[in-house]
Amino acid sequence: MVKLWHMSTGQCLHTSHEARQTLTAAYNQDATLYVTGGSDTKLNVYDTTTGQICKTCEPSPSVTIMDGHRFRVFSIKFHPHDNASFVSGGWDDTVQFWNTTSEHSIRKLNGPHICGDALDIDPHHNHVVTGSWRTEYNLQIWDYSTGALIKNVPQDYNNSLLYCAQWLGKDHILVGGCEANLTRIVDRGTLQTTGRLADLPRGVYCLDNNRQGNVPKFAAGSDRSLFFLDMKQD
Repeated sequence: MVKLWHMSTGQCLHTSHEARQTLTAAYNQDATLYVTGGSDTKLNVYDTTTGQICKTCEPSPSVTIMDGHRFRVFSIKFHPHDNASFVSGGWDDTVQFWNTTSEHSIRKLNGPHICGDALDIDPHHNHVVTGSWRTEYNLQIWDYSTGALIKNVPQDYNNSLLYCAQWLGKDHILVGGCEANLTRIVDRGTLQTTGRLADLPRGVYCLDNNRQGNVPKFAAGSDRSLFFLDMKQD
C-alpha cells in the first residue's frame, strides 16, 4: 500500500494498492512524479495529480540482459537536476540508472548490496553515495555520469553493516546501520568519522536531513525512537 499525504493538513490524498510489499518511494524535484519499488523487480512511475501508474520500469525478459533489477529494490533516488532521471538499488548488487520514459534501465554500475535507503545523489558534484549491508567496502562514492568508482570510504572501527546512507550538506556523508547500532558522520574530504552516535537500542533503519545550509539538521530512527541531531559549527 502507498499513501499520498498532504503535509500541512494531514489529509490522505490518495491510496494505491500494489500487489507486492512496497519498500521504497521517491519524488522527482517538482513533485509531478513519484516512483515506488519493492519485493518484485518492477518500478512503478506514478502521476502525482491522478495517482495512477503512467509507466512501469522493469528488466528485459531475458536473464542474460541486466537492464533492470532481478531481486527486490530497497532504494530509489531522482536526480536533483533532472525530473526524468533516477537511480535504484537493491539485493542484486547493482545500481540501475533509469529514465521515466524508458521501460528498461539505460545503464548500471555493479557492486553495492543495498538493503535500505542507502543511495543518494550529490547535487553539488554529481556523485552517488551507496551504503551496503556488508563489512567490507560498505560505503562507496561513484561518478554519476560514468558510473566509475571514485572512493571506498574506510570502515568505522565497529564494522557496521549499513542500511542508510545519504549526503549531509556538501561536505559530509551520513550513514546508519546495525552491529554497532549507530549513525555516523563522515567528512567527504578526509574520509574520517567526525561524529557518531552508537549503541542505540537497535539498528538504524532510517535517517534523513533537512538539506539546508552547510550545517543541516538530521534525524535517525532506531527501535521505537527518533533521535534529532545537528552538527556543531566549527
